[in-house]
Amino acid sequence: MRISDVEDFNLIKPTMADTDLLAVLSEMLNRQDRQTEILNQFMEVSVRHFESELNFKNQQTLFSEEEVRFKKENQKFNERFIEKLNTIEKILLRMTDLEERVKRIEDMLIRKVG
Repeated sequence: MRISDVEDFNLIKPTMADTDLLAVLSEMLNRQDRQTEILNQFMEVSVRHFESELNFKNQQTLFSEEEVRFKKENQKFNERFIEKLNTIEKILLRMTDLEERVKRIEDMLIRKVG
């Protein structure tokens, strides 16, 4: 390319079709900028929504773990409680048996005396 070719290029005056093309290109670039801004806003909202969902999921996981821990503790408590009730039942059965023995002894004494 010669220098004169470049100078000739700069001297070319745009025609109406060239200005129309520039206007169309300018409008396309403006639309692309607006679409890029909309896409960026959408991405920001999407990221915030994802973070919110992740936070909720983490809270659910913590809650579930706490619930499992509580159920295990409750199960242990229930087992100890049942053991105590069984012990009380045995004691009451022994007391009932002793009362019956005492009553039989009393009946025997009453028969002997009477």
